Amino acid sequence: MASTVAMFTGLSGLTANSRNLDTIGNNIANVNTTAFKSSRLIFATQFSRNLSLGGGPSAATGGTNPRQVGLGVTIAGTQRDFTTGSLSATGGPSDLSITGDGFFMVNRGGQTLYTRAGSFTRNSNGELVNVSGDRVLGWSSDNTFQVDRTQLTPLTIPLGKLRIAEASTTAIMNGTLNNSYDPDPNIGSFVATTGSAHTLAAMTDSSGPIATTSLVTNLRNGPAPIAAVGDVIALRSVDKGLTGASRKLPDATLTVTASTTLQDVMDFLARGLGIQNTGETPTPGVTLRVAVHAVQRLRLTGQQGEPEPDNDNGGSWHSRGPRQQVAV
Repeated sequence: MASTVAMFTGLSGLTANSRNLDTIGNNIANVNTTAFKSSRLIFATQFSRNLSLGGGPSAATGGTNPRQVGLGVTIAGTQRDFTTGSLSATGGPSDLSITGDGFFMVNRGGQTLYTRAGSFTRNSNGELVNVSGDRVLGWSSDNTFQVDRTQLTPLTIPLGKLRIAEASTTAIMNGTLNNSYDPDPNIGSFVATTGSAHTLAAMTDSSGPIATTSLVTNLRNGPAPIAAVGDVIALRSVDKGLTGASRKLPDATLTVTASTTLQDVMDFLARGLGIQNTGETPTPGVTLRVAVHAVQRLRLTGQQGEPEPDNDNGGSWHSRGPRQQVAV
């Protein structure tokens, strides 16, 4: 009986170590397998057989240990080594690798699987697939290139696909204004730091106190009205910007009607001259100084170029001088 137990105990060792050799052989066989992770075998002892029980300490003895005989060895399991291996160039433009933790997710017949092997290629539909035909999953993006992280979809790389050209609908421009750049030392930098106030000739309202709601046909600059129905107020040849870097503003006209108010003219001047109406004190723009009954335009700078009534042109307005510059 004892010899039989000894033989089977020794045989368990041979069996376990043979499995260890199998594991080692498998590691060696897969040395060139893409993304292969080696394993190691973990041994564990079998249950021991008790021949006699032990005893605790007493007044007469210090206690005894049980007599046990082991029944051999068994395989507790295997452990996978997920240490990142060395990377090698394959020359494939769609081959991928993972450094550190993580897996590629692929879809096989509706089932999601995980793999470390990144040997991918494109099928006829432009989808990224592995050698088994499993589709690689990932996040998609919309037409504005915003990533949708709510669901996984097969990754598609439409290389070589023809698409109908579409006109651009959105353009983004970023930049920083530099107020230290001086293109003309006789004038100053591009970025204006202050504006000038210009006051037009004083006017009165024949129907009562002058206000922004006053009709243009009721305004007087002396005994005669400054404009009649059908007259045209025009802004022509207006340049905005600095000498050598200015931009010509488009001509603008305003036809006087029976309902045209002073506010309409003020808005027309602000638009036609491109006056920025925020960001400075006093607030730039076209305003009415009721105290002196005059229209005042703020933030308008220029050399020889103030708009004035043109009595020879049917009450129109024009730019006197070669240049009309507006601080922005």
